[in-house]
Amino acid sequence: MADKEVIAQAPSSQEDASTRDGRWRVFVPLGAIISLHLLLLRPWHLFDRPYWHDEAWVVIADRAPLSQLGLTTGITPIGWTFLMTILPGRGDQHQRLLPLVFSVGAVIVAYLLARDLLGSRLSGAVTGSFTAVAVAIAPLALARQDLKQYTADAFFALLVLWLVVRLESAWSARRMRMLVIVAVSASLVSYASMFVTAAVMTSLVVVNVMRGDRRKLIQSLLAGAITAAILLALVGLVVVPHLSESLTSYWNDFYLDGDAGLWALTKVIWSRLDGLAPLLGFRWPLLISMLVITGVIAMKRRNFPAAALAIPILWIEMVFMGMFEKYPLLDQRTSHFLLILTIAVAGIGLEGLVSSLSLRSSRLATGLLLLAFGMVLWQSSAFVGSRSFPHDEVRAQTRYVENNHESGDVVLVNALSGKGFAYYWPDQPTFFPTDRFLSGFGVRFDQANIVLAEGRSASDIEEAFGTALRSASLRDSTGIIWLVRFYMTESELAAWQSVMDRSDLSILKVEGAPESLTLITKIRN
Repeated sequence: MADKEVIAQAPSSQEDASTRDGRWRVFVPLGAIISLHLLLLRPWHLFDRPYWHDEAWVVIADRAPLSQLGLTTGITPIGWTFLMTILPGRGDQHQRLLPLVFSVGAVIVAYLLARDLLGSRLSGAVTGSFTAVAVAIAPLALARQDLKQYTADAFFALLVLWLVVRLESAWSARRMRMLVIVAVSASLVSYASMFVTAAVMTSLVVVNVMRGDRRKLIQSLLAGAITAAILLALVGLVVVPHLSESLTSYWNDFYLDGDAGLWALTKVIWSRLDGLAPLLGFRWPLLISMLVITGVIAMKRRNFPAAALAIPILWIEMVFMGMFEKYPLLDQRTSHFLLILTIAVAGIGLEGLVSSLSLRSSRLATGLLLLAFGMVLWQSSAFVGSRSFPHDEVRAQTRYVENNHESGDVVLVNALSGKGFAYYWPDQPTFFPTDRFLSGFGVRFDQANIVLAEGRSASDIEEAFGTALRSASLRDSTGIIWLVRFYMTESELAAWQSVMDRSDLSILKVEGAPESLTLITKIRN
């Protein structure tokens, strides 16, 4: 009887051991790749650098009441703003943890995507590793750490594609529901994920029409219709109200001329891709294009036709969005999701090629993999520890004024420094809608002695300066104005200099103030 019990328990023990071994085959290489990503990214310095202008209009929402979330989120996805406001942590720049989390998440999903696509064609721990490494150490990934939703765009693009792969590997209504739920949820945090969702839903319908699978086609059509209805409602209620002509014109250089011929469009797209190729880890656009084609073919051959078809559909979709001036094409930031997804597919193509070569010559396959790894690492070396945010002095100037001003002093701030100043200044700002800024909202303070310019034109500067002078003339004022300036064009700098020259006041350089092209200026009657 005892022998029978031992025999009966043996298979279970073997299965447990096999499960543990399988987990180690995933966790060990994935942990090593994530560690490499963090080592090259050097995130410990992310939380010291001040927020620059583009980040300031995002993080300032952290100081607004949740009731104004619809206003302060502006053109930033409302889910991203919400996650940022509830993110636990300490320190003025702790919110940069959010893009870092999604950056690591993209590496994880890229690994799982490649493993599910390639199956057991490569030896256990190796499968998916190069794809994850390519995503982890690509210069584009290392150069993107600012407090914007771009890393979330990449994460959700990969996640939606991975869910399609899982759906195709074992079709079920539950997995289809999961795809819909994730796609809808993703759209709240990443508006760009809607493009990926549209591509995969279209590809699912097309594939099942071609296969003549009525059951799957009905499920795909129903899921696509539900998803489309929700996303269109989101676009109409949340996205469109924050669009403006100034925002559209800002991206003019990255739209496409819809009247140009096919050859002219192709040359423009190829030129942009050529400029971005080093950021993708592959020096030549032809090389990455060939690898992407190889990746799509590999996906099709492994019986994932919908996932494979989604890639060219997505690219075609984005070209049309650029032609109709609805979304910029191949800008390093806004196309981050498209480029990271392209890197992942290129990695899958290379791994698929290596798996085929390994059947003939394992040495040749290993050599090719190492050569590709070396190329990506070489391209990435210049971006190790790089920062995607420019130099900023608004925080330093704000802190200096905070520590040295008197209660009767007036503080005057130029337009593009306003949100950064409002974030670092201790008093609570108020928020108001305006089309003067791309963010769709402005900030001001209730105190009369804090004046924020509401525009960048000469008349806006003169109006703000006049308001500050009137405040400085009040009985309880010291007659001193602190001028906080940064992020100015030459014309703005000239306008500020002009109003100060015409004011007939003393312009003094403040000793010990932050050194920059535009210093804090102390003005006395």
